[in-house]
Amino acid sequence: MKKPVKIVVFLICSLFVNISISSELSKCSNLNSTLESFRDKNKITGMSLYIHSPIINNTECYLFSGSVHKNTKKPISDDNLWQIASITKSYFSVILLQLESKSKSESGEIPIKFNVNQRVSHWLPQYTKWGNVTIKQLLNMTSGIYSYTELPISKMVIENPQKIWKLNEVTSLAYNNIPNTYFPPGEGWHYTDTSYIIVGQIIEKVYQNIYGKKFHYAQLLDKAF
Repeated sequence: MKKPVKIVVFLICSLFVNISISSELSKCSNLNSTLESFRDKNKITGMSLYIHSPIINNTECYLFSGSVHKNTKKPISDDNLWQIASITKSYFSVILLQLESKSKSESGEIPIKFNVNQRVSHWLPQYTKWGNVTIKQLLNMTSGIYSYTELPISKMVIENPQKIWKLNEVTSLAYNNIPNTYFPPGEGWHYTDTSYIIVGQIIEKVYQNIYGKKFHYAQLLDKAF
């Protein structure tokens, strides 16, 4: 009788797994309806949402709503590229920590000394007023450096929407502002996007010193993660 019992148990388990997976797929479908409603309500041209739940049958949901442009009917798909905004900060942080690790390596992976306790003046001496800020303070938002996002930059963008801003141009907006800091380095906490623009400039400078050529950010995905 043991064999029939095992078969019954297996069938019951399979039934529950199928029901569970079906339930999760149903949730994905429901979420897609929610995404559609949210997009319509907020008059958003197109949206994409990805959900991965490793603890629930490793469920994945790929959700798309709307079109790639307000003047076209081409639907959003998983082939579209999106601006990732402040997620970039995670990439930059990893790049710098990897540079520090390679600098400390006995094998001498990179021919320069780099660590996050170095000051901005070490790599970007042109920013004398921020010279005492450390790279670590840039990363953990204790630099005190003024955020360019708190300036009327939107007006400049609207006036010249096709302009592609260079990192040093964005940094200069904050640097030339009065005031250009919130507090002395390490004496407070304030979220500032300027800090990570400077981090980007440091990455470019370090990379140029190591390899003698310009750093291309397309390499981030391949080399950092």
